[in-house]
Amino acid sequence: MHAAVAENRSIARFRRCPLLTEAAKRRRMSRPTNWLEKLRGPHRAVPVFGITMILTWGTLFYSAALLLPLLAQARGWPIALVMSGISIGLLAGGLASPKIGKAIDQYGGHYVMAAGSLLGAGALAALPFATHPVFYFGIWIALGIAMAANLYDPAFATLTRIFGAEARKQITLLTLMGGFASTVSWPATHLLLQLTDWRGTYFIYAAVRGLYASKARKCRRCSRPKGSSSHSSPARLRRSCSRNRGC
Repeated sequence: MHAAVAENRSIARFRRCPLLTEAAKRRRMSRPTNWLEKLRGPHRAVPVFGITMILTWGTLFYSAALLLPLLAQARGWPIALVMSGISIGLLAGGLASPKIGKAIDQYGGHYVMAAGSLLGAGALAALPFATHPVFYFGIWIALGIAMAANLYDPAFATLTRIFGAEARKQITLLTLMGGFASTVSWPATHLLLQLTDWRGTYFIYAAVRGLYASKARKCRRCSRPKGSSSHSSPARLRRSCSRNRGC
């Protein structure tokens, strides 16, 4: 009985003292801070997602222009058949996008994008072993789903969850970072082809994506929506309320 009364009082106190108003959120986001302080907070989502954009576009999409002709030559397949794998992957990614969006809402963008990176790493590692067109197209279906879980759509949705109406600046910066994907990937792919063959290049890209996915997964606060604490326990609500001025 006493516990229920105390809980009701805690909830009532929290309702009288909201965590942060929208104006307070805007002031907190716009106050002058140096770049190191920003990287310790939610702003670190921008460079994390920016590297994800460069890796995803570079390893899964742009590198295909240099690597897939070599795969077609090694397998003796028509170049049209090999390049059609990209179209199949994009179609699979489009069909999977609604499910990926629901997963972002339920689990957060850091888990979904990390899972997409791991899926892309596994699919890249499997490409050198594709000796049949059916297996090859199945790999591209997995690559398409990985792209859908790592490219702009999930990243924009996650940034909107983090920053709300203030996400325009972060989305613009992320789009600018993603524009460097071709600038980075084509010279890097050409260099790797000089050091190894197309199979080794795919294995290296798979290792890089897998390693980065394990690091990006630790960015848990990057995809936590700002209003997520409103459903916390009464004890957490008391602590959050006591930290705000005027409570």
